[in-house]
Amino acid sequence: MESLKYLFDTCILVDIFRGKGGVQEKVQEIGWRLSCTASVCLCELYAGAFKRGREVEFQRIEWLKSKIACLSFDNSAITYGRIRAELEKQGRRIEDMDLLIASIAIDNDLTLVTGNAGHYERIPGLKLLVWD
Repeated sequence: MESLKYLFDTCILVDIFRGKGGVQEKVQEIGWRLSCTASVCLCELYAGAFKRGREVEFQRIEWLKSKIACLSFDNSAITYGRIRAELEKQGRRIEDMDLLIASIAIDNDLTLVTGNAGHYERIPGLKLLVWD
């Protein structure tokens, strides 16, 4: 069995839900079985679903959970703390949710797939794949 290689950021999941041109095809190319997301991304998706109150959004999240693995943050606390401290010392702080997602990718040796390179470029040791 092949191991996981890619972690989808929240923006990529939203692009999948919306059928954004090219994203679904790219997912098919790399394969669902090699892909995962983070519990932090699910938090962001659920927040959006509750904000809009549309049942279809909850159904999309459940569909997603049936397709790919979801990694938790528990084992990435040290990485998060180290990177956050480094970036703050440099005056280059980033959003906590983005740093949580990146920490999970780093600790699991995954390539983070995102459409928002600017959110992640400053994180040392992060493998990044940008889908525009």
